[in-house]
Amino acid sequence: MSELPFVSVVIPSLRFGPIFYKCLDSLYKQNYPKEKMEIIVVTVKPSKIKKVKKGYTIKIINGGKANPAEARNIAIKKARGSIIVFLDDDCVAHPNLIKNGVKYFKDPKVAAIGGPGFNPKDAPFLNKCSYLIFSSGFGTSTMSVRWSDSVKKARKATETDLVLCNMLVRKDVLLEINGFDGNQVPCEENELCHRIHKRGYDLLYTPDVIVWHPLRPLFIPLAKRIFFYATGRGVMSCRHPDSFKLFYAIPSIFVLGLILGPILQYYFQILRYPLLFALALYVVFNLYSSFSIYRREKDKRLLFVAPIGFFLGHASYGLGFIYGIFSYLTGRWKKGKLKT
Repeated sequence: MSELPFVSVVIPSLRFGPIFYKCLDSLYKQNYPKEKMEIIVVTVKPSKIKKVKKGYTIKIINGGKANPAEARNIAIKKARGSIIVFLDDDCVAHPNLIKNGVKYFKDPKVAAIGGPGFNPKDAPFLNKCSYLIFSSGFGTSTMSVRWSDSVKKARKATETDLVLCNMLVRKDVLLEINGFDGNQVPCEENELCHRIHKRGYDLLYTPDVIVWHPLRPLFIPLAKRIFFYATGRGVMSCRHPDSFKLFYAIPSIFVLGLILGPILQYYFQILRYPLLFALALYVVFNLYSSFSIYRREKDKRLLFVAPIGFFLGHASYGLGFIYGIFSYLTGRWKKGKLKT
């Protein structure tokens, strides 16, 4: 890669509203030659884009009834770039996102990279709370790097470090592994990265490849989103047992403990104190993490909101993971969709 590669930016979008145009404007502001990039928008009902800046190539593709994984595969096949940049339509890309991202592909072993999605500065309070919970180690364990600035230098990553709203992948590798699995939605990026890594390629977490990406607000919208994501993780753990890690199941164990604990301790009194100790330990970590956020942000509202947010996030994930496994084993899950 002695010269700058041609890149294709892929954005699935249901509609071209104000949020989409913020994303598009951030691509116009990239410190990267416009003749070296194209923007591909996959949408359900194609319409004309109002703001097409001179010199930029924008393709609009009809994705029809394709799910998010299939929509991105359609774009990959039509992309001219050797590097595919995946963004969500509600992201705002840092001006140096593409410039910083492509440099890591000088190493031929690197197949995919990704960086953090920071909270927009003008985000409402409850959206900010979601971000603070997601960027906390207590909130999301090792996945917290996706939303935090704790990592200062690029490092090798696993599929838990990368997120599809901010990810760059070699097109030839995508074609080699037949792109995204249309049967794995959500968690399609995790499944993709898992297969890439199994092929012997490297994944990198790159903290200088940045987007600003709003999260769903507390309480119910975020809980629904976490539940949805966790169903995909449960399904993926069944489809790819070698991808399973114990910490994926810890929230489910926690939820089952809350539900079954009173019954178990009634019939097996020896379990009473271990269960109470585990619950007390969770409360201590929850309150400590909430207080740490308060000390950093200096907002007293967090002392009340954060503990509930942490609990709701863990409970939603635990229930979603169980539901994903149940749906897969009972055949309720089919072709990337969970039947309700």
